[in-house]
Amino acid sequence: MSMNTLKSLIATLRAENVTNVVLTNGTFSQGVDIFGPTTLAGARYVADKADKPVHAVIVFMNSDQSMNDLVTQRSLQEGTEDTGYYGPDETEREDGLVACLVDEQPYAVYVCPIDGLTPFDTYFLLTQCGITFDLWKWGYGGPGQNMIVGSEFANKTYAFAYPGQIKAYADDLTAATVQDNIVVDLSQETDDEGKPYYVPPAS
Repeated sequence: MSMNTLKSLIATLRAENVTNVVLTNGTFSQGVDIFGPTTLAGARYVADKADKPVHAVIVFMNSDQSMNDLVTQRSLQEGTEDTGYYGPDETEREDGLVACLVDEQPYAVYVCPIDGLTPFDTYFLLTQCGITFDLWKWGYGGPGQNMIVGSEFANKTYAFAYPGQIKAYADDLTAATVQDNIVVDLSQETDDEGKPYYVPPAS
């Protein structure tokens, strides 16, 4: 996300009197059949558990430029050939997120591509502009998991483990550290109607 785009987002949030949001970030490169249900489940659960009224759901998604940079960084770490990123492109991933979230949320939904490797600077600037948030991430929550970027700025940070402890795409690119995250198995949690937040795909 460029600085101008971030400023535009913040201006929009202020115009809509948005001061508290729930948000996440990720590559969302696994395909909409995987990231659609998990992203929706995370948004619903975190919003339901928020201590303050939630005004919007924001998803920061690694852009195609960022995905290529992630592949380059991984190839440098592993000493392998840099083949570039060949997964679903930015538009396909963004459209998939919008489709799975917009009709299922009582809140405004913003899906925002970011060009950086992580959204650390974006999260920092949101807090500087008076916008507070609860953060959630899938692919974390197991033993020895690495840092969830932005947790130091969040009201609360939720870690949702994928079935089989599959890790997030860029998990190994952040430092291992101890964090006060709330680890939840969403397949075991139900909403006010008694329906599970997340139903894992059949194996």
